[in-house]
Formats: sequence, C-alpha cells, structure tokens
Amino acid sequence: GTDSSGKTTYLQNPKLYLKTEKLDDSLAAKVFAYNSDSNSPTVTAGKGVLYSDNAGENAAKDANGETFDFASSNSTLNTSFVAGGSERRFVKFQFEANDASGIEGMTLELFDEANNSVLKLKTPEISASGFTTSGTIEQKQIKQDDKTKKTDPTTSVWTTEIIDLEGKTTAQYTAKIVPYDKAGLAGNGSYSFFIDNSAPEIVIRSPISGKEVTGTVSIAGTATDTGSSGTANIQWLIPKKEFVTVANTKTGTEKLEYLKSLNWNGGEDALAATATLTSWQFDFDGKNDDVISDPANFIFKGGNPALDVYDSDVFATNVTDGIYALPVYFMATDAIGNYSIYEKYALRHNPDGDKPKLDFLYPTVSDYGKDKDGKDLEYVVLGGTIRATGSAVIPSGTTTVRSVYYQIAGENGSFSESDKTAASTNYGYAVLTAYDVVKEITGTDYSSTSRTIDDSMLKKFGFSTKAEMDAWWGIKANGTAAWNIILNERGELNPKTNDSTTTDGSTTTNGSTTNINGSTTNIKIRTCGINAEGKFGAWTSGDNVISIHIDDKAPVINSIVKQYEKKITSNPTKLPECKASQNYVSDMFLREQWYLEVTLLDETAVTSYSVQKDTTSLTEGSGYFVQSDVEDKSINKKGYRLYIPIDKDSDSVSYTITANDSEHTATQTFSFRLDNTAPTLESLTGNGQNLAPNGIIE
Repeated sequence: GTDSSGKTTYLQNPKLYLKTEKLDDSLAAKVFAYNSDSNSPTVTAGKGVLYSDNAGENAAKDANGETFDFASSNSTLNTSFVAGGSERRFVKFQFEANDASGIEGMTLELFDEANNSVLKLKTPEISASGFTTSGTIEQKQIKQDDKTKKTDPTTSVWTTEIIDLEGKTTAQYTAKIVPYDKAGLAGNGSYSFFIDNSAPEIVIRSPISGKEVTGTVSIAGTATDTGSSGTANIQWLIPKKEFVTVANTKTGTEKLEYLKSLNWNGGEDALAATATLTSWQFDFDGKNDDVISDPANFIFKGGNPALDVYDSDVFATNVTDGIYALPVYFMATDAIGNYSIYEKYALRHNPDGDKPKLDFLYPTVSDYGKDKDGKDLEYVVLGGTIRATGSAVIPSGTTTVRSVYYQIAGENGSFSESDKTAASTNYGYAVLTAYDVVKEITGTDYSSTSRTIDDSMLKKFGFSTKAEMDAWWGIKANGTAAWNIILNERGELNPKTNDSTTTDGSTTTNGSTTNINGSTTNIKIRTCGINAEGKFGAWTSGDNVISIHIDDKAPVINSIVKQYEKKITSNPTKLPECKASQNYVSDMFLREQWYLEVTLLDETAVTSYSVQKDTTSLTEGSGYFVQSDVEDKSINKKGYRLYIPIDKDSDSVSYTITANDSEHTATQTFSFRLDNTAPTLESLTGNGQNLAPNGIIE
C-alpha cells in the first residue's frame, strides 16, 4: 500500500502524537523538541510572615525584636516558628516548588496534632474539591546583578493571602504542600510550626484572698504559660469601684479588653529582688520611683506603693472596722500578646498596724473533708468537745495582744443580733459588748447610757462609727498570742431532736439557724483580737471564717500533753507515774520528752484509727501505743487512748490523728515546737564596753 501521498517510503516510520496533536506523515514536516519528565516536583522552601492586623500593615517582631520578613531567616517554618496571640494573629504563607517541567500550581492543607484538617488552600490554576483559592503564584525571579533579574521557569513561588489564626487551638501544626508540575506529576512537602493562642495561667500563692494585711504587703504567685511563647509580663491593678461597675456590665472578650485598657502597674521592674515573671512577687512597700511615677493618677513605676494610698471608698468595696476591702487584679501576658486577667482576689488592708491580726490554726479550710462521692465539702465535721486554736500578732510590733473574742453564727454566717441572742440564751455563753470590754480594760464606762463617745474616742478603740461599736459582741477565748476556743464542752451545740425545720430546709433553735438536715448543728465561727490599749481589730473573714458541722455521732478526739517518770515502750496496761501535764495549744513549746495523749471515743465503736507524723504514717507498737476499752460514761462513748511520744530531737513536728466509725471520719492535727538547746552567752558588755573573760574592762 501507499501513504496519503502515494508513496511507500515512510510506512515504516512510527506515528507520533504530542498531547492530542497528530504529526504529519512526514517526520520532516515539523521540527519539535521532546523532553521526558519522570521526576515529581519538590517543595524547596516554606515561610511565613506574621502580622498583628489583617491588612498586613504591621508585621510582628520575633523574640530578638526583628521584624518578620520573607527575606529573613525568621520567616522559615519550623518548630521554633510561633504564631497566634494578638501580636501574631495573622499569617501570610509562602511556598516554593521546583520541577524541570515547571510548576503548574500547589495546594496547602493544615493539620492539627490530632491530624484533623483545619485549613485547605490552593493556587488559582489548580482544581481541587474543598480547597479555597488563595493568593498568587509566579515564577521565581533570580537576581542577575544589581540592576537585572531573570525568571526561573523551573521554580515557582506561591504567596497566600493573609490568614486569621484566632480561635485555633494551641498546638503544633503541620502544613502539607502538594506541588503539581506541567506534566501532571505531583510532589509533597511538609512543615511543622506552633500556634499559641493560650494565655499564661495566674495562680496566687500568698496571702490567701480575704486575708487581713498591714504594713509592707507581699503578694506572690506564678504566671505559667501553657503555650510555647513564654510569660513576658505580669502586672497588677487595684481598680476604682466605678471601673469595676463598668466591667461587670460586660462579658467575655469585651470585658477583658475593657480591663486591659486601664492603667496597670507592676511589670518586671516592680518585682521583688529574687522574683521572676513566672514566679513573681510584688512588695507593696512604698518604694516606687516618685520621679517617674504619677501618684495623682495612681500610676507607679520602678516599684510599688504602700497599700495605704488606696484606703478610701474610691477603691474599697467596703470599709468595716477601719479595714479596707481592696480588690487586686493581675494580668499576665505572653510574648505574642495572649493575656489573662485574674479578678477573684482581694485583701483587707488594715492601715492601723497595731490592731491584732488573727489566723485559725485548727480547724482551717484544709481540714474540710469530702462527701461520699469524693467531692470537696465546705465545712469540717466534728463531734464532742471541740477545741479551735489560732494565733494573734500585732503586725507593727508596737504593742501586744490583750485578749481574743469569737462569735458563733448560723450557717448563713451573718453574725447578727439573733446570733448574739442564740449564743447567750440557747448555748449559755457569756456574751460581752464592746462597751463591756472597754470598761474591763480602761475602767471607764463608755456605754450610751453612761457617757457620750466622740469620733476621736471611736478611732482610739478602732471603730469607724458609733453604730459599728454598738453592734459589736463577742465571747472571750482562752489565751492571747496563742489562743483557743472550747466549744460543745457541755453538749450545748449537739443537734436538738426538737428543732423545727425552716422553709429552706434548715432548722431553727429560738431564732438561730443551726441545723440543715436534722443530723448536724451547722455553725460558723470567727475571731477578733484587742490590743493592750483597747483597740479592737477586725473580725476574721474569707478562709478565716470556719464552717463546722457538729455531729454528736461522729468520733470524738480529746487531747492532753503529759510527761511520765518512765518511757512508754508498749501498749500500756499500767501507766508510769505522770510527772506533769498541760492542755494542748497549737505550736506549743516543749522541752525533753513529752507524750501527746489522744482519746478517741464513739457512741457505737471506733472502727479504725491512724497516726501520721508530718507526712509519715506511724506504726502502732513502735511509733505510738494504744490503750483499749476506754470509756467515758458521762457522754456514753467508748474507744481507745493513744500515747504518742513527741519527737524531742526535732525543731518542730506535727501529728495528724484520724478516727473512723461505721459512718463518720474525724481528723485533728497537733503541732509542737521543741527546744532542748540551752542558751549561750555570745558577749558581755558593761557601760557600753566589752568585758574580757577575766572581768576586766578593755
């Protein structure tokens, strides 16, 4: 046969197609170039530039203060590249791919740590379902010299539009890039980087919220960044009441942004000498730099003011007994602008440092138990005679504690006139008024019927108004600097079977709400100290108001401290002769060997007990000794008596006793200080001169 031209010469030649175009019969009819490409395209670079705005006008800075730029190494995507926060909220990606056939286009898919796809982008030339077109792709420009550039047809650069990272979970992300060449082959590449949208977490270690403070006040805590940016600043603010009111009309981000806009103090130059941004401490000692501060507008630099500058109703949420309740806010910011604000903190500032300051040592909120489901309770369950202990100090050290008083209230903690009546009438306690106490101290009757008391006299006794003094009442506690309260010694607070139930499920005993479920008497107690000059301190508040549920069916823990002629070395059937004994007081000082004698009693049976020394559990028969079949017929309870040798070789030690019956648990901690070292004479002087060992003045 012949071809279309009638010739047979070319019948042996192959027929070639370039894509869909068939060549002429003659190989010489058209000249063409043929390149074979079996290599997939490769991704050669992945970069990102971060911005604080979605217009891309304000490029962010890196940790070294350098602006992010595609031409800079800080734009390279790697695990050190951190985006997010307010300073780096927006990102523009740039990817480079290379192939001998040229690059047709690319796709980007972003995955979180759980391998969930969170973003899909593509170049305009690529058709991919579910992907959004973003940015432009162009061939790479190669610099020839200072004036000219040429295009590299084998390399293309894709620059995306600006992407908003707000709301992305803090985590490491992986950007997977798929480039396509002009021959239809696909490659792949990936880059990991970090998105940090988590603000530092603020924890306040001391003092506890609601605590009364005076003099130099140190507030310490931590600011831990859960992301990868690191804590960059910690600041404080005591807001005006009007600011708090405005803030409380807002919620969420709007509230945070409003609070952030206020004038915050603190920062790194205001931290205590040994503090850091992550483990911070602000000393409110009045040592701020007045030259660079603006006290009139409550802006303080180079240190912190004394809290006295805030003692007014402009800042204080309330003023009681001359004590100012001051809210203190804290704001922690990380290196890329994520921030958190802690608002749930307040202190009660006592500008009069000569007023006694009191703390409960037992029971405290740490003694509150858990219910049967393991949830934290907001009270401690106790039975029998209850001994509450605490400490009282004069912050200024200019006087001493003369006496301590306490109040008992129902579960609502109002400490009202009806609680005063219940304490006296129902429970049989000797209730005194402020005028009774002042008369005892000064010998003068300042009561309303005897003498008019003026403002200067009110201030002398530590009261802001006469109404405040008129309303004061208290029951005298035992001790002064180390004080204790004995409750329910006569069973006066045991649940009453004839109590009547109120509409809220509580019960009422002659007007005092005490019992919420018929099985316990529920009370709150607080304390107040008075100094040697008759100045009344503030009532304890916050965590220093203790909630007690009195259950006469719970195990009873009674204690006394004794010293014996001989050591107790086994469970006693007969005790050695007692040399001395004294009532237990928290942190009492002891010398030589003493025993903590603890009696555990219950109306049914004490089913188990344990003793813990500091954090170590003791073993019966070696760490402590037990007498069985102990009975107190006056309260119809029986149980055990424990003899615990107090470690005389320690400077301080505590013992925690736990007793259980079939339904209840009772726990009490006893703390001691030991001093078995005789004092030493360091020097001897006379008339201002040192005395030599031979007694001759040198």
